[in-house]
Amino acid sequence: MLPKAFLLFESQLFRESQRHDSTIIRVLYMGFLLSVIHLVSESLPEKVGLKLFQAMTVVHAALAVLLAVRLAGDIAGDRSSGLVGLLYLSGIESKQVVLSRSLLVATTFLSVWLIRVPTLVLA
Repeated sequence: MLPKAFLLFESQLFRESQRHDSTIIRVLYMGFLLSVIHLVSESLPEKVGLKLFQAMTVVHAALAVLLAVRLAGDIAGDRSSGLVGLLYLSGIESKQVVLSRSLLVATTFLSVWLIRVPTLVLA
């Protein structure tokens, strides 16, 4: 059961890595990050870490919502694109498709979300 799900995941991974919207979200995040760091760096040295952490919490939350909407839109668009019918004809079980899509969403989410780790360490 699992090998088919991993093969389906692997076949979709390259296409997902070539998408521009994930890159745009990364660039937006880095732009917000640099502007927040610039603004926070002008405050007192004792409070810079706390202010950076507070400001980045707002940015993290906003971009998490943007990323979630993007990923949910992909899953919702699978039916209209005919992917569900094609998978049904191929004989792949629904559990395998759900596992494959979950892995793909988790991989995409982590590839965007790991950008925030250096900022949190800095704070």
